Amino acid sequence: MTSRLDRVNADTLTPFVRKALGDAAAAVTSWDCQVVHGSWDKPGGNFVARFDGTATCEKGSREWSLYLKIPRPMDPRRDTVQRE
Repeated sequence: MTSRLDRVNADTLTPFVRKALGDAAAAVTSWDCQVVHGSWDKPGGNFVARFDGTATCEKGSREWSLYLKIPRPMDPRRDTVQRE
């Protein structure tokens, strides 16, 4: 079974890497992904994954890393906000 993380590709990462590096021409050349917490394929919990890799930029090759964070959806029966 293919994980949703396996579907992340250079086209998906490129706009985020460009913003992180401050280089509108950066091209993702390699990346890896590690789940830090939770599971993307099992709904209901918090999920965090770290992507890191390299990109070709105007001034040469640069390393980058990004975190993908998906919070657990709020459950109004369980998660209430206390108002004073």
